[in-house]
Amino acid sequence: MIKYIKFARLDHWLKGIVIFLPIIFSGKIIEYNLFIILIKTFYLFGIVSSLSYCINDLVDNKIDKNHKIKKYKPIASGIIKIKSAIIFCIFLLILIITSFILINIDPKIKFSIITYFFISLIYTLYLKKIIFFEVFLVSSLYQLRLIAGCFSIDVMPSFLMSTQIYFITTLIFFCKRYSDIFLYNKNNDNVSPYYKKDQKLIKLIYTFFFLSIFNYFYYSFISANINIFQIIKILLLMSLVIIGLYEFINKSIKFHMASDPVKLIINSIIIQTTFILWIFVEIINIYIIKW
Repeated sequence: MIKYIKFARLDHWLKGIVIFLPIIFSGKIIEYNLFIILIKTFYLFGIVSSLSYCINDLVDNKIDKNHKIKKYKPIASGIIKIKSAIIFCIFLLILIITSFILINIDPKIKFSIITYFFISLIYTLYLKKIIFFEVFLVSSLYQLRLIAGCFSIDVMPSFLMSTQIYFITTLIFFCKRYSDIFLYNKNNDNVSPYYKKDQKLIKLIYTFFFLSIFNYFYYSFISANINIFQIIKILLLMSLVIIGLYEFINKSIKFHMASDPVKLIINSIIIQTTFILWIFVEIINIYIIKW
Protein backbone atom coordinates (compact mmCIF):
# COMPACT_ATOMS: atom_id res chain seq x y z
CA MET A 1 0.00 0.00 0.00
CA ILE A 2 2.81 2.40 0.92
CA LYS A 3 4.47 1.90 -2.46
CA TYR A 4 1.28 3.01 -4.22
CA ILE A 5 0.98 6.06 -1.98
CA LYS A 6 4.53 6.93 -2.99
CA PHE A 7 3.69 6.23 -6.64
CA ALA A 8 0.70 8.60 -6.46
CA ARG A 9 2.93 11.25 -4.81
CA LEU A 10 0.41 12.23 -2.16
CA ASP A 11 3.02 14.55 -0.66
CA HIS A 12 2.80 16.61 -3.88
CA TRP A 13 -0.79 17.45 -3.02
CA LEU A 14 0.97 20.16 -0.99
CA LYS A 15 1.09 22.15 -4.24
CA GLY A 16 -2.66 22.52 -3.85
CA ILE A 17 -2.08 25.07 -1.09
CA VAL A 18 -2.30 27.62 -3.92
CA ILE A 19 -6.04 26.86 -4.03
CA PHE A 20 -6.46 28.33 -0.54
CA LEU A 21 -4.58 31.60 -1.16
CA PRO A 22 -7.57 33.49 -2.65
CA ILE A 23 -9.75 32.98 0.44
CA ILE A 24 -6.98 34.34 2.68
CA PHE A 25 -6.35 37.50 0.65
CA SER A 26 -9.98 38.15 -0.31
CA GLY A 27 -11.01 38.72 3.30
CA LYS A 28 -13.39 35.74 3.22
CA ILE A 29 -11.48 33.42 5.52
CA ILE A 30 -14.21 33.71 8.17
CA GLU A 31 -16.84 32.36 5.75
CA TYR A 32 -16.47 28.74 6.80
CA ASN A 33 -18.95 27.38 4.24
CA LEU A 34 -16.49 28.31 1.49
CA PHE A 35 -13.91 25.94 2.95
CA ILE A 36 -16.16 22.98 2.09
CA ILE A 37 -16.00 23.98 -1.58
CA LEU A 38 -12.25 24.57 -1.36
CA ILE A 39 -11.67 21.15 0.22
CA LYS A 40 -13.67 19.52 -2.58
CA THR A 41 -11.60 21.43 -5.14
CA PHE A 42 -8.38 20.47 -3.36
CA TYR A 43 -9.38 16.79 -3.36
CA LEU A 44 -10.30 16.73 -7.06
CA PHE A 45 -7.07 18.49 -8.00
CA GLY A 46 -5.18 16.03 -5.82
CA ILE A 47 -6.45 12.82 -7.41
CA VAL A 48 -6.14 14.26 -10.94
CA SER A 49 -2.56 15.40 -10.26
CA SER A 50 -1.76 11.94 -8.83
CA LEU A 51 -2.90 10.34 -12.09
CA SER A 52 -0.75 12.83 -14.00
CA TYR A 53 2.29 11.96 -11.87
CA CYS A 54 1.71 8.23 -12.37
CA ILE A 55 1.49 8.64 -16.15
CA ASN A 56 4.64 10.77 -16.07
CA ASP A 57 6.53 8.07 -14.15
CA LEU A 58 5.37 5.42 -16.63
CA VAL A 59 6.56 7.52 -19.58
CA ASP A 60 9.88 8.47 -17.93
CA ASN A 61 10.55 5.02 -16.50
CA LYS A 62 13.76 4.31 -18.45
CA ILE A 63 15.04 7.88 -18.13
CA ASP A 64 14.50 7.95 -14.35
CA LYS A 65 16.80 4.94 -13.98
CA ASN A 66 19.70 7.24 -14.96
CA HIS A 67 18.86 9.80 -12.27
CA LYS A 68 20.62 9.58 -8.91
CA ILE A 69 17.40 10.24 -6.97
CA LYS A 70 14.56 9.38 -9.36
CA LYS A 71 15.95 5.87 -9.83
CA TYR A 72 14.39 5.10 -6.43
CA LYS A 73 10.87 5.86 -7.68
CA PRO A 74 8.54 2.84 -7.43
CA ILE A 75 8.54 2.04 -11.17
CA ALA A 76 12.17 2.93 -11.94
CA SER A 77 13.37 0.84 -8.98
CA GLY A 78 11.15 -2.10 -9.91
CA ILE A 79 9.09 -2.00 -6.70
CA ILE A 80 5.98 -1.61 -8.85
CA LYS A 81 5.77 -3.51 -12.12
CA ILE A 82 4.57 -1.78 -15.30
CA LYS A 83 1.41 -3.90 -15.45
CA SER A 84 0.53 -3.10 -11.83
CA ALA A 85 1.20 0.60 -12.45
CA ILE A 86 -1.18 0.63 -15.43
CA ILE A 87 -3.89 -1.09 -13.36
CA PHE A 88 -3.41 1.51 -10.61
CA CYS A 89 -3.75 4.32 -13.18
CA ILE A 90 -7.03 2.79 -14.37
CA PHE A 91 -8.20 2.66 -10.74
CA LEU A 92 -7.35 6.36 -10.31
CA LEU A 93 -9.19 7.21 -13.53
CA ILE A 94 -12.32 5.40 -12.30
CA LEU A 95 -12.02 7.20 -8.94
CA ILE A 96 -11.72 10.55 -10.73
CA ILE A 97 -14.76 9.95 -12.94
CA THR A 98 -16.82 8.78 -9.94
CA SER A 99 -15.73 11.79 -7.87
CA PHE A 100 -16.58 14.21 -10.68
CA ILE A 101 -20.07 12.71 -10.91
CA LEU A 102 -20.75 12.65 -7.16
CA ILE A 103 -19.15 15.93 -6.05
CA ASN A 104 -21.33 18.95 -6.71
CA ILE A 105 -19.24 22.06 -7.41
CA ASP A 106 -19.20 24.87 -9.96
CA PRO A 107 -18.68 23.47 -13.51
CA LYS A 108 -16.00 26.13 -14.04
CA ILE A 109 -13.92 24.48 -11.31
CA LYS A 110 -14.30 21.07 -12.93
CA PHE A 111 -13.33 22.57 -16.29
CA SER A 112 -10.17 24.05 -14.70
CA ILE A 113 -9.24 20.64 -13.31
CA ILE A 114 -9.87 18.87 -16.63
CA THR A 115 -7.76 21.52 -18.39
CA TYR A 116 -5.03 20.91 -15.82
CA PHE A 117 -5.01 17.19 -16.61
CA PHE A 118 -4.76 17.63 -20.38
CA ILE A 119 -2.00 20.24 -20.11
CA SER A 120 -0.10 17.86 -17.80
CA LEU A 121 -0.59 15.04 -20.29
CA ILE A 122 0.59 17.12 -23.25
CA TYR A 123 3.59 18.29 -21.24
CA THR A 124 4.53 14.72 -20.27
CA LEU A 125 4.10 13.20 -23.73
CA TYR A 126 5.30 15.92 -26.09
CA LEU A 127 6.53 19.23 -24.71
CA LYS A 128 8.81 18.44 -21.78
CA LYS A 129 12.00 19.12 -23.74
CA ILE A 130 10.93 22.27 -25.58
CA ILE A 131 12.87 25.16 -24.05
CA PHE A 132 10.81 27.94 -22.41
CA PHE A 133 7.51 26.57 -23.70
CA GLU A 134 7.64 23.94 -20.98
CA VAL A 135 8.17 26.73 -18.44
CA PHE A 136 4.92 28.36 -19.52
CA LEU A 137 3.05 25.05 -19.28
CA VAL A 138 4.35 24.21 -15.80
CA SER A 139 3.47 27.69 -14.54
CA SER A 140 0.01 27.45 -16.10
CA LEU A 141 -0.70 24.38 -13.95
CA TYR A 142 -0.31 26.53 -10.83
CA GLN A 143 -2.35 29.31 -12.40
CA LEU A 144 -5.17 26.80 -12.90
CA ARG A 145 -5.01 25.90 -9.20
CA LEU A 146 -5.26 29.61 -8.39
CA ILE A 147 -8.17 30.12 -10.79
CA ALA A 148 -10.02 27.13 -9.34
CA GLY A 149 -9.50 28.55 -5.84
CA CYS A 150 -10.96 31.86 -7.02
CA PHE A 151 -13.95 30.16 -8.66
CA SER A 152 -14.56 28.30 -5.40
CA ILE A 153 -15.13 31.54 -3.50
CA ASP A 154 -16.53 33.56 -6.41
CA VAL A 155 -13.73 36.11 -6.83
CA MET A 156 -11.39 37.01 -9.67
CA PRO A 157 -7.64 36.32 -9.33
CA SER A 158 -5.64 39.48 -8.76
CA PHE A 159 -2.89 40.48 -11.17
CA LEU A 160 -0.38 40.58 -8.31
CA MET A 161 -1.15 37.05 -7.16
CA SER A 162 -1.09 35.66 -10.71
CA THR A 163 2.23 37.29 -11.62
CA GLN A 164 3.79 36.38 -8.27
CA ILE A 165 2.85 32.73 -8.67
CA TYR A 166 4.19 32.80 -12.23
CA PHE A 167 7.56 34.24 -11.17
CA ILE A 168 7.98 31.94 -8.16
CA THR A 169 6.91 28.74 -9.95
CA THR A 170 9.23 29.60 -12.85
CA LEU A 171 12.06 30.17 -10.38
CA ILE A 172 11.35 26.78 -8.78
CA PHE A 173 11.22 25.15 -12.22
CA PHE A 174 14.67 26.46 -13.19
CA CYS A 175 16.05 25.37 -9.80
CA LYS A 176 14.68 21.90 -10.50
CA ARG A 177 16.31 21.82 -13.93
CA TYR A 178 19.62 22.98 -12.42
CA SER A 179 19.54 20.11 -9.92
CA ASP A 180 18.65 17.64 -12.67
CA ILE A 181 21.71 18.39 -14.80
CA PHE A 182 23.89 17.24 -11.91
CA LEU A 183 21.75 14.28 -10.90
CA TYR A 184 21.25 12.69 -14.31
CA ASN A 185 24.05 10.51 -15.60
CA LYS A 186 26.21 12.09 -18.29
CA ASN A 187 24.90 12.12 -21.87
CA ASN A 188 21.30 11.72 -20.71
CA ASP A 189 18.94 13.41 -23.17
CA ASN A 190 16.07 14.11 -20.77
CA VAL A 191 17.48 17.56 -20.04
CA SER A 192 17.43 20.14 -22.83
CA PRO A 193 20.94 21.02 -24.12
CA TYR A 194 20.19 24.63 -23.17
CA TYR A 195 19.68 23.65 -19.53
CA LYS A 196 22.95 21.72 -19.48
CA LYS A 197 24.69 25.09 -19.60
CA ASP A 198 24.52 25.58 -15.85
CA GLN A 199 25.70 29.22 -15.87
CA LYS A 200 22.76 30.21 -18.06
CA LEU A 201 20.44 28.43 -15.66
CA ILE A 202 21.91 30.30 -12.70
CA LYS A 203 21.26 33.58 -14.51
CA LEU A 204 17.65 32.54 -15.14
CA ILE A 205 17.23 31.53 -11.49
CA TYR A 206 18.44 34.87 -10.17
CA THR A 207 16.52 36.78 -12.84
CA PHE A 208 13.25 35.30 -11.61
CA PHE A 209 14.34 35.70 -8.00
CA PHE A 210 14.71 39.46 -8.49
CA LEU A 211 11.52 39.63 -10.58
CA SER A 212 9.63 37.96 -7.72
CA ILE A 213 11.06 40.40 -5.18
CA PHE A 214 10.48 43.47 -7.34
CA ASN A 215 6.93 42.41 -8.23
CA TYR A 216 6.00 41.85 -4.59
CA PHE A 217 7.68 45.07 -3.46
CA TYR A 218 6.09 47.21 -6.21
CA TYR A 219 2.52 46.03 -5.71
CA SER A 220 2.83 46.12 -1.93
CA PHE A 221 3.64 49.82 -2.10
CA ILE A 222 1.14 50.92 -4.75
CA SER A 223 -1.71 49.10 -2.99
CA ALA A 224 -0.99 50.53 0.47
CA ASN A 225 -1.68 53.79 2.26
CA ILE A 226 1.91 54.57 3.06
CA ASN A 227 2.67 55.24 6.72
CA ILE A 228 5.31 54.07 9.15
CA PHE A 229 3.37 50.92 10.07
CA GLN A 230 2.83 49.98 6.42
CA ILE A 231 6.53 50.43 5.70
CA ILE A 232 7.46 48.21 8.65
CA LYS A 233 4.95 45.57 7.53
CA ILE A 234 6.16 45.63 3.92
CA LEU A 235 9.81 45.39 4.97
CA LEU A 236 8.99 42.49 7.29
CA LEU A 237 7.09 40.62 4.59
CA MET A 238 9.79 41.38 2.02
CA SER A 239 12.42 39.97 4.38
CA LEU A 240 10.45 36.74 4.82
CA VAL A 241 9.98 36.34 1.06
CA ILE A 242 13.68 36.99 0.36
CA ILE A 243 14.87 34.59 3.07
CA GLY A 244 12.52 31.81 1.95
CA LEU A 245 13.32 32.10 -1.75
CA TYR A 246 17.05 32.49 -1.19
CA GLU A 247 17.10 29.39 1.00
CA PHE A 248 15.41 27.44 -1.80
CA ILE A 249 17.93 28.74 -4.35
CA ASN A 250 20.87 28.02 -2.05
CA LYS A 251 19.77 24.41 -1.48
CA SER A 252 19.25 24.03 -5.23
CA ILE A 253 22.59 25.41 -6.41
CA LYS A 254 24.88 24.17 -3.65
CA PHE A 255 23.29 20.81 -2.85
CA HIS A 256 21.16 20.09 -5.97
CA MET A 257 18.12 19.38 -3.79
CA ALA A 258 15.44 20.90 -6.06
CA SER A 259 14.97 17.80 -8.20
CA ASP A 260 12.00 17.22 -5.89
CA PRO A 261 10.93 20.75 -4.84
CA VAL A 262 8.20 19.47 -2.51
CA LYS A 263 10.66 17.29 -0.60
CA LEU A 264 13.07 20.22 -0.36
CA ILE A 265 10.35 22.41 1.16
CA ILE A 266 9.18 19.68 3.55
CA ASN A 267 12.74 19.17 4.79
CA SER A 268 13.61 22.87 5.13
CA ILE A 269 12.70 24.43 8.48
CA ILE A 270 13.73 27.86 7.18
CA ILE A 271 11.38 27.75 4.17
CA GLN A 272 8.49 26.41 6.24
CA THR A 273 9.03 28.98 9.00
CA THR A 274 9.24 31.96 6.63
CA PHE A 275 6.12 30.84 4.76
CA ILE A 276 4.09 30.32 7.95
CA LEU A 277 5.22 33.70 9.33
CA TRP A 278 4.40 35.37 6.01
CA ILE A 279 0.86 33.93 6.05
CA PHE A 280 0.48 34.84 9.74
CA VAL A 281 1.50 38.48 9.21
CA GLU A 282 -0.79 38.80 6.18
CA ILE A 283 -3.75 37.38 8.14
CA ILE A 284 -3.05 39.72 11.06
CA ASN A 285 -2.89 42.63 8.62
CA ILE A 286 -6.05 41.74 6.67
CA TYR A 287 -8.33 40.61 9.48
CA ILE A 288 -7.14 42.20 12.72
CA ILE A 289 -4.90 45.26 12.55
CA LYS A 290 -5.75 46.45 9.00
CA TRP A 291 -2.76 48.78 8.82
